[in-house]
Parts: sequence; structure tokens; C-alpha cells
Amino acid sequence: MRRISLLIILFGSSILFSKAGIKSWKRSSWFGYFYETQGGWTYTEKFEWIYPESSISDENMWFYTPDIEWCWMDLNVGNFFYSERFQEWVYCNEENLFYDFELSQYFSFDEYFRNNWRLRLFTPTQITKTSHGYFIVDCWHHRILFSKKNHSNLFKWQVIDDNVAGPHSIISIGNKIVYEDTGRGNLITKTFDGDIFSQSNIINGIGVRPHKIIYDSENNLSLVLNSGNRTLSLVDFDSKDHKLVNTLDLDFLGDTYSRSISLINGLLYFASGPNQITETIYDKDSIFVVGKYPVPEGFESMNDIFKSSNGWIYFTATSNSKIVRAKSFSEFSKGDYEDISDILGIEGNPYYLSEFDQKVYVTEIAESSAIIWFKDNIGSEIIEFGRLMDFGAPNKQDFLRKALLPL
Repeated sequence: MRRISLLIILFGSSILFSKAGIKSWKRSSWFGYFYETQGGWTYTEKFEWIYPESSISDENMWFYTPDIEWCWMDLNVGNFFYSERFQEWVYCNEENLFYDFELSQYFSFDEYFRNNWRLRLFTPTQITKTSHGYFIVDCWHHRILFSKKNHSNLFKWQVIDDNVAGPHSIISIGNKIVYEDTGRGNLITKTFDGDIFSQSNIINGIGVRPHKIIYDSENNLSLVLNSGNRTLSLVDFDSKDHKLVNTLDLDFLGDTYSRSISLINGLLYFASGPNQITETIYDKDSIFVVGKYPVPEGFESMNDIFKSSNGWIYFTATSNSKIVRAKSFSEFSKGDYEDISDILGIEGNPYYLSEFDQKVYVTEIAESSAIIWFKDNIGSEIIEFGRLMDFGAPNKQDFLRKALLPL
């Protein structure tokens, strides 16, 4: 595939439409009116600036756009063009509106090329690192993203699954990755070989709304919290048949909705249900409550509990859109915690946390979508932090994509 390094200098379209330059304009049956510069860049009526690989008058050719990179057109296939980045065909009508077959709607140039949902995150619930590389769970866009490097440019991430209903978390076991198909009540596994992921293996009917999966390395079991029916599925992914070992009822949750489980110092914690953090021990046959920590006001609807390598315990919540930290569960329960929401510039709801590459990461969901990182030095203020892939509030395409699959 052709690849070129380009120094892009774009001119304001008002310059091109000056009376002095009107004779320089030409017309193409496919691109409409266009203007060619000496540097090879061409301004077109349909696509704005493009860099054609060959003559714009050819019957078929590759052309580069600054927004979605390489595309291919062929006069013999009518008003269609192929987007290499999106890996799909797109139709453009005579009014220069672009049809998205997946969303079943027409979009303007800006909506399709610059605000396309494929170029954004919408409610990323987790970012994590495994031995394979980095993963982002893009929950409300129903997809899993992968990259060998932790790129700040979403364009450089590979989509390895875009038919997964509202996934929330992902784990790695050997050469496998496992994540939830939350809206359908399933788990999905893929085998990783170098840069290639296998076809999905679906484990049907794991529970109602499998919401968080973690790996217990001591017991070689994957624990799946099924938030909809308040059960805990124990799965052995080391076995060839991906054996479901047992499903435990979580009666202590009552009728509340718990979004997260965390293994900390050998104990299994359930976030905020009912209005408390529940501390448990489990084996393959049973689960027992060994402690309860009432949550402070405003933390009735928690998202995650996470202990960093420096000993801080972090708590995130939807009910007050906060991320706070404390040295112990007892201190947090008494309201003795440090609120770091304003320091990190939280604009949406902080969700799941992870730690890798000497940083703690937290995703931001719902009202604003971003990935936030910070360093939690022992006993000191957070002075190093930043935001990656900050896409802000969702747009029209985000909501349309969200509605395609069950959550």
C-alpha cells in the first residue's frame, strides 16, 4: 500500500474562489469543481482538500484526505468511494451528502469526515495494558480497540471487535483476551498471535448484564460480576473448553446494582450495594461476607474501587461524578478522603481505573469522554496528570451508534 510523508499547507477556500483564479478551476464528473496547486494538493467541491495519487481525471485512483487518510474511487461504481481507514464503502449523493450504511443516515462533509463516530470515543469504560499491548473498551460505541503503543491519537488504534454489545472491561490470560458482551449476556474470547486476533469465541448466557471481569491468578479463575441478576460467575479459561466452574448468588447485594468487583489483598470487594462496600472471601462453591463499609453521602452509586501500587485506594462514583482516594476503607467510610476530581478536571463520570507504565489511568464517560492519567506519589499531592483523547460531549453520530446494539 502506498504511503507518503506530506507537509500539509492548506489554503483558505476564499482565496481559491477569487475572480482572478476562476479560470484555474476545472470540473470532474466525480469530484465536482476542483482546483489543482503546484504542490499536488487539490481542492475539490466534494471532499475539500485531497492529495490524488495520480491524475484526478483517471477512471480510478487513490487519494488522501487529511481527515480519514486514504480513499479509493472508481467511476465505474458510481457515487461510491472506499475508505481504507473505515474499511467500508461510502455513498455520496449529488448534493454532496455522505451516506453511512451502518447508521442508515446521510451526513454533511463535517459530520462524516471530522465528527464521524469511528474517530471518537463515547463512554470508554476501561484502558488497560497486557502482555499483548494496550486495550480500550469503547463501551457505547460497542467496540474493542488495540494498539502496540499507547498512542494519544485514536486514529492509530486498531478495531478488533465492533460487534460487541456495550462491553465494560477486558482481561488477558496467556494468549487469550476476554471481555463482556454485556447487552447480550455473553462473554467473548479471542486468541492473540503476534498482531493477529482470532475470530470471536462466544460463551452464551453467562449471566444478566456481565459488567466487570477480573482475573484471580492465585486460583486461576476469572470472576464475572453479572450486575443484572446479582451473580458471580467463576470461569476457568485455562481449560480447553472454557469451563464455567460455578455461579454464586450475591444475596448480600439485595436488589441494588453493583458495577464493579476488585481483588485487594486476597479479599473480594463489591462496590456500593446497598449503599455500602461489601468485603468478601470466596471459593469455587461459596462466598462469605467478612466486612461492610457504609459509603459517605454522594457515593451511593459507585463505579470502581482500585488500590494503586503506592497504597492509595481510589473510589469513583456516578452519583456525584467524583474520584477520591483514601489510605483505607475505614477512612473512606468515615468521609476522611481526598477529592481529586477538580485537580484532574473531571467533566463526565470517572469510571474504571488501571495502573501501568508508572501511571494511574481513569476513564471518563457519559457527559464527556476522555482518558485521564496521573501519578500518585506516596503522601504527596498529585502534580503530574493529563488528558488523552478528550472528545468532550457526544455528538449526533455517537448517539446513533450507541442505539444500534443493546447496552
